[in-house]
Amino acid sequence: MIGSADPNVPWSGGGRYGYVGAEETARLWGERNGCTTPVRIDSLPGNSGAGQGATVWSYESCSNDAIVRLYRLEGAGHDWPRGPVISAPEEIGRWLLDAH
Repeated sequence: MIGSADPNVPWSGGGRYGYVGAEETARLWGERNGCTTPVRIDSLPGNSGAGQGATVWSYESCSNDAIVRLYRLEGAGHDWPRGPVISAPEEIGRWLLDAH
């Protein structure tokens, strides 16, 4: 999960520590996890905590039932999302329940 306006870890990469961009990072994790289907991109309208919606990149059909997801929170900075569209604690909990 990353905010489109994150000043510490920029969406497109770079920043103070030369980060790889978010989309490229998700693509690399999809490759590493053996995901075989093309990335699916979905929009989640509404309030992501910054007054905007969210976009989700999903890599599925991966080895060992892995799923790679990247959430772009429109207008959000470097914060922990707890909005009605995306709530980090709820998404992590859902992942734990689904995976185990």
